[in-house]
Amino acid sequence: MLSTISGPPYDFKWDTAAVDEGSYQLVAQMDVAGQIIASVPVTIIVDRTPPTIVSRSPDSGATNVSLTNPIQVVFSEALAPANVTASAVTLALGSTAVGATAALGTDGKTVSVSIANLASLALPGTMTENATSAITDLAGNAFAGASWNFAVPLWVDLGTVSGGMPQMVLDSSGVPIVATIATSGSTSQLLIGKHVSGTTWDTTSIPSPQIQTTVTEFSLAIDKSNALFLAWDEVYASGVATPILVARWGGTTWDRRYGQLLQMAGGAAERPAIAVTGDGSPVVRWAELVFIASGPDYVARWNGTAWTPLAGGLSGDCDILPCRIVLDSSDDPVIETNGQISRWTGSSWTAPVGGGDGMAVNSSQLVVTTQNGGTTIQVVGISSTGTEANYVPALGTSPVQTEGLSYGQIAVDGSDEPVIVWFQFDGGTTANPTNPNLHVARWTGAAWDQGYGMLDNASGFSALVLAQDTTPIVAWGDASQTTVHISKSNH
Repeated sequence: MLSTISGPPYDFKWDTAAVDEGSYQLVAQMDVAGQIIASVPVTIIVDRTPPTIVSRSPDSGATNVSLTNPIQVVFSEALAPANVTASAVTLALGSTAVGATAALGTDGKTVSVSIANLASLALPGTMTENATSAITDLAGNAFAGASWNFAVPLWVDLGTVSGGMPQMVLDSSGVPIVATIATSGSTSQLLIGKHVSGTTWDTTSIPSPQIQTTVTEFSLAIDKSNALFLAWDEVYASGVATPILVARWGGTTWDRRYGQLLQMAGGAAERPAIAVTGDGSPVVRWAELVFIASGPDYVARWNGTAWTPLAGGLSGDCDILPCRIVLDSSDDPVIETNGQISRWTGSSWTAPVGGGDGMAVNSSQLVVTTQNGGTTIQVVGISSTGTEANYVPALGTSPVQTEGLSYGQIAVDGSDEPVIVWFQFDGGTTANPTNPNLHVARWTGAAWDQGYGMLDNASGFSALVLAQDTTPIVAWGDASQTTVHISKSNH
């Protein structure tokens, strides 16, 4: 019992100066005609200790920091929400303040900082995070204040995998999965790696599905359940026509029910490209060698038990590696042949129209692709009937040598704006070009943003995906043709 109060006013002041820190419950009791009546308990927390930082992400001195990952500070105790403001937790890049907001998590201890506009940052640079004494706990004890630094690159290094000619997909959690062909002597093998964290990749959990010792070309896709699909060709013994093989990775083994793709002309099949419908059925395009020449192209879809070819073979073959196929919202395929685009209408193919350097489908079901003009790149949109029109204004480039510009990639972000990757030589002369690089740009709705810079010493082969429908991740082979680098934009 703390005290007995004998008459009005019925109040009591508790001096906690000599009380140990901790949580206490106080109850007032009244004797009314011999009956004891108790109040609802009131919790009193005696706290004289200011909050401290328990953990930071990124931590002081961190390097290779991705600004699309959470920027968080965890404190030792619950904070006063009104004191967690943008001025209480700030960011600066060098000496320039960074526009950001601060929010207190539901646990009352975690402060998350969000940068308003990544594209406004002049990267690479050193970021300073400052938590001020304006932050207090629920008892009003002020945080002592702290400041720390971490390094932010323009492109975050996600590591490397062996091989070349990369293809990449994202699983439903946004984790990159990359497939490559690694060559050793006269053999070549499909390698599949999944990003773990930092620069670490797991390249052993998903084995290669190939049977023969040599793979020449392949295509990678993923369905809504995170099942991987591969279509590939293998070098068989002399005199045995090469088929296109298809398999599905369900998490433990390769499902080979899809067998070999139907060979329409009986020649050796090559240049596969695979996509997956909304119900998880693969659709594959391929070409067949006829009298040593490539073509024609064929497309078939899996009906649950067998392959159903779509009517007609398209004249010619894809001339951009890897060959591509995309599906619209009706799961109708779109393919590139001889540098031009054809769409399946449900019963026939539209007449080929120009473009073909990378393909994506926007929310209005336009197929978005690029046309390279040597010193310009034009993004075009192709309707379901095959009508072509400029999608956004052309991007001007200044390569020393335009050969290799056909190694481009394209994606559309959550606002249907295109992000493009292209290959060019930036040094030397036209006769002797040097300094091969991959360049990245995004159309903002008003202009081309080229603040992504370039990826140095590239071989030209690349793969592009957008994390959270906005952040470019690029897998690209270097000039050695034996190593693939994976980089995530901080721009």
